[in-house]
Amino acid sequence: MLAPAGITPHSSPGEVLDASFELMARGLMTAEVRQAWDELRAVERRLVVDFFYYEVDLETQIATATQDLEHDLLAPSAPAIDVPRLAVDVSDLASLQEEVRDVVLPPVQTGPPLHEFDDPPLPGPEIVEFDR
Repeated sequence: MLAPAGITPHSSPGEVLDASFELMARGLMTAEVRQAWDELRAVERRLVVDFFYYEVDLETQIATATQDLEHDLLAPSAPAIDVPRLAVDVSDLASLQEEVRDVVLPPVQTGPPLHEFDDPPLPGPEIVEFDR
C-alpha cells in the first residue's frame, strides 16, 4: 500500500514518516493506507512486520554463524580464551518461529491528525520567560 510513495523493506524510518506527505499529495491516503503507514512508523511494529517479510533457513544460518565464530576465535589476533560451545537445537528455534507467527498484535491506535506530531508541545510562556 505504501509502494506508490517508494516505501520498500529497505526504507529508513524517516522515509516511512515522510511517505505520508507523498501519499496525501497524490490523494492516496485512504483509511487502509493510513493503517499500513501507522503499522510501519512505530519501530516496534515495523520490526514485527519485517520479521515476517523474510524467510530464514535456521539450519543454514546457525551453521554459518558457528563457522564465523570458530574462524574469529581461531584468528591470530584473537585473545586465547576458553569459550564453551553453544549447543543449539534447531527444532526448538523452528517451533519458536511458529509460535511467533501465531502472535496477534493489538490493533494500531491511530494517533493525532497528520498535521500534528506525537511529540508533546514545546513549553510556552507559562514556563519560559524571555528578556525584554
